[in-house]
Amino acid sequence: MRSNIMAWLFQMIGLKVTLLEHGYKSYRNHVLQIFEEEYRFLILGGMTGSGKTEVLQDLEKLNEQMIDLEHLASHKGSAFGLLGMPEQPSQEHFENLLADALFEKNKNELLWLENESRNIGKVNLPQVFYNRMKVAPIIEMEVSVEERSKRILVEYGIFAKELLAENTRRIEKRLGGQHMKQALIHLEENDLEAWLKIILNYYDKTYTFSNERRESKQMLKVPFKWTDKEVCLRKILNAKKEIEKK
Repeated sequence: MRSNIMAWLFQMIGLKVTLLEHGYKSYRNHVLQIFEEEYRFLILGGMTGSGKTEVLQDLEKLNEQMIDLEHLASHKGSAFGLLGMPEQPSQEHFENLLADALFEKNKNELLWLENESRNIGKVNLPQVFYNRMKVAPIIEMEVSVEERSKRILVEYGIFAKELLAENTRRIEKRLGGQHMKQALIHLEENDLEAWLKIILNYYDKTYTFSNERRESKQMLKVPFKWTDKEVCLRKILNAKKEIEKK
């Protein structure tokens, strides 16, 4: 009755309203059940700045099915991931968005996901979902540090150095006091390349360590040059075919 009354009120002020059959609790049970389904994940990996999200979008244009986890989470997955992004959803709403995205996918076909840690900003991937990601095969983009640095500077170099410094301080414990101090000095001097070299060294070590702990040992590496994107996309799709044969 309360739902019907609220729906009527919202409709009176011009909002489009949909009532959930059996109510929201039933819908939440449906969401949690979706995470238990046997989807076939294929992970796209690559060090920070490789351009994984852009490649996933390109693959989708080639009729590959994928879910952009960072888009759903409104976060790019690093200490700087909130910059330029809208406010993150609540944990529950993120799970609802993820379940809705999953529900639309074909369980019989491989589903591309980006290699992520369990937490994306303040939201967490559901444990059962993340467990399945950890054992899924991975196709690793190998992009040169020069090309990655160039891409990162284009993406983050537009932000004020005060914002970059604030976000750099968030990884002080992991970066180390001396490296942290030097990184902030580089920012103050507007030397973004020197600042990024320190930051990228930390993220590359973290990513390598995380990959070594993956439960799946099925990994195919694909050299990737953004100056030759179309050819490299075909290489990634060929790597997918190799995985499908196994």
